[in-house]
Amino acid sequence: KSFLKGDREEMAKKETQEMEILSVYMPAQLSKDEIAASIEKIIGDLKAKGPVNMGLVMKEIMAKLKGKADGKLVSEIVSKALSEKD
Repeated sequence: KSFLKGDREEMAKKETQEMEILSVYMPAQLSKDEIAASIEKIIGDLKAKGPVNMGLVMKEIMAKLKGKADGKLVSEIVSKALSEKD
């Protein structure tokens, strides 16, 4: 997108093509609902409650979802789920 802002359409096209090629080799990304379900299961298994257990849950979930989910999204979902379990 930054190439488009800089009026560099040829670079944006090249970047898009590269992403299409790379996406073939990357593992499929899980949906937000699938991530949330995995997080709920791990929270239940660990009997985690409240934000104090964020590190513990993140360690377990990222090991399970490695390469299948964006870490920032996972962190947001874990944080929300743990705040509801407080």
